[in-house]
Amino acid sequence: MDRIPVYIPGRKIELGDVIIFPNNKNRPIGDYQRETNLKNFGIEFADIKDESPDPYDFSSKRGVSFTFNPEVNAGNPGKGELDITFSKEGASFLKAIKCTEHSINDVTQLKEDLRPYQGRLDWGNYFIVYSITVAERALIMQSASSSGGLKLKGDVKGFQVGSTENLSAGINFEITFTKDAAFLKDWSPDVAVFMRLVRYHPNRNKLVFESNEDIYDMSYIDPAMLLEEG
Repeated sequence: MDRIPVYIPGRKIELGDVIIFPNNKNRPIGDYQRETNLKNFGIEFADIKDESPDPYDFSSKRGVSFTFNPEVNAGNPGKGELDITFSKEGASFLKAIKCTEHSINDVTQLKEDLRPYQGRLDWGNYFIVYSITVAERALIMQSASSSGGLKLKGDVKGFQVGSTENLSAGINFEITFTKDAAFLKDWSPDVAVFMRLVRYHPNRNKLVFESNEDIYDMSYIDPAMLLEEG
């Protein structure tokens, strides 16, 4: 897979950003720092917007479970209470709607555009953001313990991973309980959830596109690192 989770989801990031992962310089995992943007080198590009937004629906393979209790006589089968339990530290849950991808129009041109700046940075340590996926709305939580919890009340059946219930930006629900959240995005608008990265190798004048096989399991991220940074 070539989409990398934005950590923390919703953090400000822009097309053309040149970033470094200080704790994992050889692999795009966890927290990152922004060094500069390609536009600061005078490199211009267009933002190509995907016109077919997609939903994203994810929970860690192990460590997240759902219990839905329908409201009696509600007249709406999707209304009730949803209990999301996290039984593993670092386990994550994501539900996002209308996710739109924004991409640099011609990524392959970058190796030519970057030629004059081969000595400007130690490019082997940096990644270039050439695509960002932004959700219209997203509910995301990562647990900081093996006993985390999130409870929702209202029209919430559709928040279960794998549910076929439709969700909308204005859906009526509330978060009634949280426990041990390393981070929580509470149905926030315009959340950056994924990015695609490319690495520039000036010695070979080559671009290498990054992948992350763990993209759908963010449990490899140590929540304590985030909590310490506070």
